[in-house]
Amino acid sequence: TGAGTRPPRVPKPMARFVRDVSFADGTRVPPNADFSKTWRMRNDGEMPWPAGTRLSYVSGDVMGAADVFDVPLAQPGEEVNVTVPFRAPPACGRHVSHWRLHTSEGKGFGHRVWCDVYVQPSEEEEKQQQQQQQPPVDAAAVDDAILEAALRESSEQAEAAALAAKAAREAATRAAAAASSASSASSSAAAAVAVAPPVTFGATGAGTRPPRVPKPMARFVRDVSFADGTRVPPNADFSKTWRMRNDGEMPWPAGTRLSYVSGDVMGAADVFDVPLAQPGEEVNVTVPFRAPPACGRHVSHWRLHTSEGKGFGHRVWCDVYVQPSEEEEKQQQQQQQPPVDAAAVDDAILEAALRESSEQAEAAALAAKAAREAATRAAAAASSASSASSSAAAAVAVAPPVTFG
Repeated sequence: TGAGTRPPRVPKPMARFVRDVSFADGTRVPPNADFSKTWRMRNDGEMPWPAGTRLSYVSGDVMGAADVFDVPLAQPGEEVNVTVPFRAPPACGRHVSHWRLHTSEGKGFGHRVWCDVYVQPSEEEEKQQQQQQQPPVDAAAVDDAILEAALRESSEQAEAAALAAKAAREAATRAAAAASSASSASSSAAAAVAVAPPVTFGATGAGTRPPRVPKPMARFVRDVSFADGTRVPPNADFSKTWRMRNDGEMPWPAGTRLSYVSGDVMGAADVFDVPLAQPGEEVNVTVPFRAPPACGRHVSHWRLHTSEGKGFGHRVWCDVYVQPSEEEEKQQQQQQQPPVDAAAVDDAILEAALRESSEQAEAAALAAKAAREAATRAAAAASSASSASSSAAAAVAVAPPVTFG
C-alpha cells in the first residue's frame, strides 16, 4: 500500500520511590542540627539512568542544602540509595524540602521525594527559652499593684498600712541619698534607691506585645514578554520577562533569587539572581529558555526564594505553545507522505481510461465483433453448400433405369 509505519517507541528514564532509609516523615530534630536524609529509589524503566542524572531541589525549604547532587546511575530494575545532607532551620515547626531526579538537560523524571522534619528544641533548651522569655520582675511595680489593690478592696486599716509603707519607702530614699558619700557600697545602694521609680497608682506591670517582624513580599504585575500561549518554533532560544513589585515593608534581602519550582525547565538553569527591589519598587525579572523539540504546550513554574531557600511572593510561569513554522510544517508533511508507486499509478490511469472511453471506441469494438460474426456465418454457409453438391451427384449415379409399365 505504500503507507508509512509507526516509528519505534523510544524508552524514557523512570524512577520510583521505594522507602525512607533515614529520617522518616515527621522526625524531630533540634534547631541548626546537621543531618542526612536518604531515600531508596528503583529504576523501573527499560533503560539505565543517563549520564549526568542528578537530584535537584524543586520547592519548599532547602534547609541549607546545595541545589543539586549526583546520584548512582541505576540499571533497569536496580535499587540505589540517594542522600542529601541538610541543616535544620533555627525556627521551630514543620519544614519540608521537595526534590526530583533530572537529566543533564534539566528534564525531570520519576517520583518526587521530600524531607519532612519537625524542628523542636530539647527539654533543657525549652526550659532555657521559657526562662529567657519570662519578663523580669519589677519590684516597684509589684509594690504599686499591692498598694492599688489595697486602696480598692481593703479596709481602712489596710489602706493606712499601705500608705505608711509608702511613706517609709520615701523616707528611706531620702536617707540613702543623704548618706551617698559614706562608702562605695552605700553609694551603690543609694543610687539604686534614688533611681527607683516613684509609686504610682494604676500600674499593672503587664508585659507588652513584641514588635512585628516584617517579611519579604512580592507581587506579579504583568508579563513583559511572551504572554501565556505565545507560539514559538521547536528548539528556539527566547527570554521570558516578568514585571514584579515589592509590596512589603522591607527590601528584598541579599541573596534573593528566582528558583525553578516545577513543570518543564525548558533548558534553563535552576536559579537566577534578581534585582533587590526596595518597598514599593517594580523590577523586571528575566529567564532565558530554549523551546523543547516536541510540539504542544509547555509550562515552567518559578518563585522568589531567600538565600536560606525560603520561598515568598507570587509564583510566576512561562506558558508557551511549541509549533513549527509553515515551511517546516510543509517539509514534515512531505516527509510523512508515503512514496509514490508508479506501477499502481499506471494501472489506475488505464482502468479509468477503460471506464470512461468515448462512443467512437465502443462503436469500433462493436463493429469489429459484427465483422467477426459475419465471417463465421459465411464460412459455415460455404461448407454446407459443398456438402450438398457432393450428395446430389452420388444420388444420380446410383439411380435405377426408368421402365414403362
